[in-house]
Parts: sequence; structure tokens; C-alpha cells
Amino acid sequence: MTPKPVIKTDFAELPDGTLLDTIEDPNNPTRTLLAVYRDQSVHYADHFEADDRICVPISRTTEILRDVRFSRGAKPYKSTDHLLGVLCAAIAHCLDMSDLQRVLLSCFILSTWLIEKLPVARYVAFVGLPRSGKTTTLRLLDLLCRRSLLTSDITSASFYATTNLVTPTPLIDETATAGDRRALFHLLRVGSTRGSVAIRKNKAFNAYGPQVVCWTELPNDAALNSRCVIIPLQESERNDLLRVTDPKVQATANDARQMLQQYRFEKFNQLSLARVPGVECLNSRSRDSYEALALPIDDANIREFLAVQFELQQNFNREPLSPVHAATLQTLDWHIHTYRTDATYANGGLTEAVNVKLKYDRELFHASPHQVGHVLTSFGLTERKRTNAGWVLLLSLDTRKRIHTLLRRYAVELDSSVNREGCSLCTDPSNPPSGACKSLAESQKTAQSNEPKIGGSELGELRALKTE
Repeated sequence: MTPKPVIKTDFAELPDGTLLDTIEDPNNPTRTLLAVYRDQSVHYADHFEADDRICVPISRTTEILRDVRFSRGAKPYKSTDHLLGVLCAAIAHCLDMSDLQRVLLSCFILSTWLIEKLPVARYVAFVGLPRSGKTTTLRLLDLLCRRSLLTSDITSASFYATTNLVTPTPLIDETATAGDRRALFHLLRVGSTRGSVAIRKNKAFNAYGPQVVCWTELPNDAALNSRCVIIPLQESERNDLLRVTDPKVQATANDARQMLQQYRFEKFNQLSLARVPGVECLNSRSRDSYEALALPIDDANIREFLAVQFELQQNFNREPLSPVHAATLQTLDWHIHTYRTDATYANGGLTEAVNVKLKYDRELFHASPHQVGHVLTSFGLTERKRTNAGWVLLLSLDTRKRIHTLLRRYAVELDSSVNREGCSLCTDPSNPPSGACKSLAESQKTAQSNEPKIGGSELGELRALKTE
């Protein structure tokens, strides 16, 4: 009889529904055990014999896993809301954050424990000046996130070596100076997408997983910023905050990790996402981010809160338009409202008007017809045709709708002298231009005033836990 192969196992889901997860031996931090979840109960073993193999936990004796934090077992929790309350309380002990920031961060922590089941991996970016608490925040997250790895420097080789063994949650302090900046930014961009595989020296590595980064200011990288939940930090004047090393914080975090381990087992195959108001306002990337954090959440109020937060973030994450892009869009807006019966707009005439606008804005350069053509393409305004007089833009209903959508999306400042009366696209509530309706700041103020109250019978413990 052929002996069964022995397989080192970080996590496995067996055909009969049994879940295996590597944990730290509570009695010996250098050893690991398998937490075996079956029939709604958990037991621990140094190996598990499946039908086709013998599973053993991965070892922490390797250098690369020595600093990865594993849970020390599993223990019951009351509900998802109660677990969020525990996380919020742990954060409140050490960090001077608003209630909403604590809820947002707690939802992210929860998502790291179910990363295999999420549509995308979301990142958190903390932004603040020195002494704003970025390092303290990372040290606290190191106690709470699944497979956390706190580091101030990381190379692509070590990153891939780690992800090849486990799916960690890297917490990268001083991200702007960690490792090779170009390689690190590439890792961060590709690691948010499930199925992303990196090839290094004829080996394939899975880069997918949640990550946390810290910046003094956001990098000039729109693609990376759009993958992040951005939380600004400020220096606190409070003197009652506990250190992360405080025994009370350590004990709370240890209990929380064990409850999170139990939560992972129970929810691994039971995630579902009910639709909430506000999701329809999110673009595709923001919707992916929302689902990644909302999928593990039962409470409809919190899901609605997350939808509002991601709508706000997708607005301030959007890169401002260049002067040529803004001038082109403003000129088109002026033209379609001033000459409403025009069916076309010649590229030459558009370019001339754009340059007048640039001069008025005291820009020291002119746009060429070629540049304006590229701008139109980047806006998706591709209904154009060539005539004897050159290229013209067709001002169809779809083109006009697109212009109004771009005005709203980029919060472009509009000419107040333009007469918008009678324009159905300006009055259509499903497609309002920013200038004709609300400014971006007013929209954000309205959204904030409509944020759902974080409540529920057990989440109400949030405030009580905070004051313990």
C-alpha cells in the first residue's frame, strides 16, 4: 500500500467541508498546530489525515515566517456586530480616531480574515505628518489582522517568498522609502487582483492579498491610490491613550484574534451580500472595494455606511484634470449650451476656443489640434468624422450626455454666465452636471449628513466598550 504524501498546509478546505488552518501553539510560540474545524467545532492537532494525504502545519522555523503573526486558537463570539465592537474598542484604547474611522478600520480587519472569499483585496493607506500615529496604528493592526507582517523594508523577492507560503497582510511602515520604490509600487498595484501571478526565475508566485501602507503624503500614483481605503491621521493631544504594549491591549487583541479565527471558520462558506442604497453611485473599482469590506458584514446600517464612504473616497481619489483637459471640457460645455442646435463642432474651432480659455486662465502654453483630438479620445468622445474642412465632433445626444457626465464626475468649475435653462440633461437628477446642481463640497456635505447611524442591538456596545 502506497503511503499517503505528507503535505505542509497553511490552509485547506477538504471535500467534506472540513477546514484546516495553521495556528501558533499557545504553549510554544516556535511551534505550529492545525486548527481543525468540522461540524461547528474546533480541535487542534499536529497532523490531520485526509483521504488522499496527511496534512501538517507549515513550520515557523523558516526565517521568512518567523515574524508572521498567527492566531493562538479559536474561541466563540456573540455576533459579527459584537466582534466589530470589540475591534473598535481595541482601536479606541490606542488611537485617537473618530467613530466612523474606527468602524471603517474594523471592517478592513475583519476582511483580512476572509481574504480568499473576497472579490478583490483592499488596501488601507494611512496618511499623516510625522508624530501622527502611523507606526502605532501599524503595530496595533499587527495584533489584529490575519497573518500580519509588520515591516519597514521589503523587497520583491522576500514578498513573493512569503506569499508563496501564506497569504500575509503586510504592514509597511515608511512605505515611500521601503525597498525598490518602482518594484514595490508594482507589487502593490497587482496584488489587489485575484489570480494575479508573478513569474520570477521560472517560478510562479501569487501576489494577491490585503496590505497596509503609510505615507506622509499620497504618492503620485492614481492606480495605487484607487486601490486604497485612505484614512488621514493627525497628531493627538490626548494623554489617556494606551501603548500597544500595554497588557490590557495585548489581552484584548489576543482574545479578538481567537474570536476572529472562529469567525473565519464559521463564515468561510456563508458569505452573502444584500444590496443597499448608494451602491449604484459607485464606479466599478469603488464597488469592488465596497464589496470586499461589506461582504463579511451582516448589519445593513454598516453596509450602507461603507457605500457612502466609498462614494466619498472615489471623489477625492480622482486625479484633477490637466489644464488642457479642463479647458476642453469647459469649452464643450459652453458650446453645447450656447449653440444648442449645432450638430457638429469642428476640431479647429474647438482648439481655437480652448486656447482662448487657456490664455484667460493665464496658462503659458497653447494646445494643438492634435492634442485636443487626444483629449477628446481620452474623454471617450469618439463620435467624430473627417470632412473637407478637417475633423469634426458630432454633438449627438450621447455626446452631450457624456459631456454632462464628465462635468459632474470631475467637478469642473462652470461658466456662471451660461444659460442652462431648458437643458434636460442639466435638470435630469440621474445625470446632473456639477456646476448646475451642487459643488463637490456640497455633495460631500450632504452625503455625510445622510450617513446611516451605526447602531443595532449589539453594535451599540461600541460606545460602552470604548469607555471601559
